[in-house]
Amino acid sequence: MGILKMNTRLSDILGTARNVVSQLDLDKALALVLKKSMEVTRTSAGSIALYNPDTNTLRIHAHRGFSKYFLANREWPLRRGG
Repeated sequence: MGILKMNTRLSDILGTARNVVSQLDLDKALALVLKKSMEVTRTSAGSIALYNPDTNTLRIHAHRGFSKYFLANREWPLRRGG
């Protein structure tokens, strides 16, 4: 990877970090992280789910590129082994 391309990527990452830090809303911050992650990895769909220890569940807080059917169940219980 060339130095110019690497510098551009690092600049993008720093810009994203600044945007995330400036957000007070966790879901908006996670949406920014997801958007940049998908750009870097060149993927068409992605999500970020967070663990809730009180309910032992994972809940999707940011998503892109998924169908309404997939997103109908945004929260699911954890089970041993995944």
